[in-house]
Formats: sequence, structure tokens, C-alpha cells
Amino acid sequence: MAKKYKFKIYQLPIQDGRTFMELGVYDRLKLNKEFIVSDFRKVYEGERELDSNELSALERLFYEFNINRPIDFISRSMSISDVIVLEGKAYYCDPMGFIPINLVGGQNENL
Repeated sequence: MAKKYKFKIYQLPIQDGRTFMELGVYDRLKLNKEFIVSDFRKVYEGERELDSNELSALERLFYEFNINRPIDFISRSMSISDVIVLEGKAYYCDPMGFIPINLVGGQNENL
């Protein structure tokens, strides 16, 4: 059964060619399961009709923003370390799937 979801995609900015692991963000997310908004930049915001199962919806978004990217999506394809905020809940893209994480920081970010 389909459901209309509001979502946002966040990615780490490239800083001096350093990777997310070198910046220590990966460890903080894995250990604390915290999403610190100021570490990331919002690269897309939208609404889609997706499967009502949240995991299926996340996987569909990952597929769409890798294989069949929307014309107005001008960032890199989705990858490990990206965060999807789906209906106000944040999920970290891990090599093994999506991990629910906590939202911290970013006053007035309207996650």
C-alpha cells in the first residue's frame, strides 16, 4: 500500500578532499547514533508516493537517487554516510542498510 512521504536528503560536504571517515563523522554516527545537522548539507527535499513500509520507502529513495536521479537533483548520487529524513525521522545510510539515528543540533532546520 502506498503512502505519500515528505523527505530530505543530507550529504557531507567535501572539505579539502577529506572523506567522511577522516572527518570523524562516521565514528560519531556509529557510536552515538546522532545526526548533527551542522555536519551535513541538505541536498534535496521532496515528496514521493512510496511503499508504506519505511524500510522499503528508504530503499526506493536510495535507488531513485542513484539510478534514476531526478533532473533537479544536482548533487552526487546517494552513498554510504548520507542521511535521509523521512517524515521527521532520520536514517543513516550504512553499508548494511539504513540505521535510525537521533536528530541533534540545527536549530530552525525544520527537519
